[in-house]
Amino acid sequence: MAPPLREAITAVARIGKAYVLNHYGNPFKTSDSYRNWFRKQCDEAGLMNCSAHRVRKALAELLAEERCSEHQIMAVLSHSQPTTSSIYTKGAGRRALAAEAMRSISGFVW
Repeated sequence: MAPPLREAITAVARIGKAYVLNHYGNPFKTSDSYRNWFRKQCDEAGLMNCSAHRVRKALAELLAEERCSEHQIMAVLSHSQPTTSSIYTKGAGRRALAAEAMRSISGFVW
């Protein structure tokens, strides 16, 4: 867990293992109810095209850009298959290779 998130979570009371509570102060009963709540919060904050899935995807991309392995990304995001995490590492790897290739010709006189 990221240190700022851990700090924020430990600063408030928790009910059981729940970190996020609904407006009644109870844990969400289903992942769908949490997902819908999260989407509503994004909409109210003016964050269009935001969802819990997109936040997870953004984290996976950040981890891949920092050269984390597929298994590290799996561990953070609880992916059950390395192929899910490989989507992000392959994309980051291609971008790094492309940037390196373009640097190699930066001194050319055209």
